Amino acid sequence: MKVSNDLLNAKKNKPLSMVIIGQGAIGLLWYCHFYKQQHSNVYLLEHYKDRQQQDITFNNINKITEYIPRQEVNIKGLTSAENILICVKCHQVDQVINDISPYLRNKINIVLCHNGMGALNDFSQALLSRHNVLTLLTTHGCFKSSASEIKHTGLGHSDLGLTQGTFKDLDKDELLHQFNSALPTTTWCENIKIKQWLKLAINCVINPITAINNIENGKILSEKFENIIDNILLEVITLAQCEGIPLSLESLKETVLGVAHRTANNSSSMRCDIQAKRTSEIAHINGYIQKLGRHYNIKTPINDSLIAQIQAL
Repeated sequence: MKVSNDLLNAKKNKPLSMVIIGQGAIGLLWYCHFYKQQHSNVYLLEHYKDRQQQDITFNNINKITEYIPRQEVNIKGLTSAENILICVKCHQVDQVINDISPYLRNKINIVLCHNGMGALNDFSQALLSRHNVLTLLTTHGCFKSSASEIKHTGLGHSDLGLTQGTFKDLDKDELLHQFNSALPTTTWCENIKIKQWLKLAINCVINPITAINNIENGKILSEKFENIIDNILLEVITLAQCEGIPLSLESLKETVLGVAHRTANNSSSMRCDIQAKRTSEIAHINGYIQKLGRHYNIKTPINDSLIAQIQAL
């Protein structure tokens, strides 16, 4: 349902608890779970390019089909938002921030949920300077089969942490409670950058290998991929150390292979993007390692090769 301006005016004394921007698999997954907890106080930002009217067919983790009403608010409705969750591709983040910034009140919570690193340019960071900016990292698996149907394919865990701004303990606990009530478990992370690097390493391995070879995640556990996995991670570890993030090959490889095992039947987001002929996030995953390598004058031939292969696809 589209929320009218009259309805928004009537709700001035009741701010919108959560507005979710991005109607991909993860955005809709969080929306469905938030809706089940908060009902009328969570909305999707109206998709201006492809407006949807249908309810969302949600195949939950227990393989039960639920029908979730699609509540949409237009961009002017963001003036009433307390929390905004942005679930878009890395290369779309700057445009979203530029589009929504004129409609945001000061000091609201903006939560960024995407793969990769280095999504924000200097202009976007300046626009966000008057808000609390958080990072949400999740390992939940979700597949979007159509504009109005998603399937929760695998239980995961989420980490939430502050990257900019200040939080009172009470406000932090309240926001964390919202996420945990919607889709457990979500953990508060005081140093979210370390978690970002762990997620980046996982994505640097699983995404390009599965996309290039057109395989499910679990297939990278094959012995034939062991050498390239080691070489990818060694380059990641070298650049992480330059950024003050200590990582070890043994534990990092165990983490990556553990994710591949738990999501064995899943298709990575990059593989899905290639199959759907969409722009992938390679520039902000392996490309982030390449960019740091150039900055520190350290060669990254394995990640360079993966980038070239993905770009060729």
